[in-house]
Amino acid sequence: MITINERSFELVREARDEAFKRGIPEQAMNVFFTFYLANYAAKLERALANSIEERTHEMIERCRGL
Repeated sequence: MITINERSFELVREARDEAFKRGIPEQAMNVFFTFYLANYAAKLERALANSIEERTHEMIERCRGL
């Protein structure tokens, strides 16, 4: 089973290889990947925050039911 993280790194590797084939300068690639990773981190942060919020809500509801 492949994890999201592993797939993400595979996609970055594939994009990097394609950029080299097309002659895109390494500095441009580094800027692109920095933005890509920042966007990925922001999405991960939102997903974790939503998950924590859902779990907290579930725990509160369970406590109210006791």
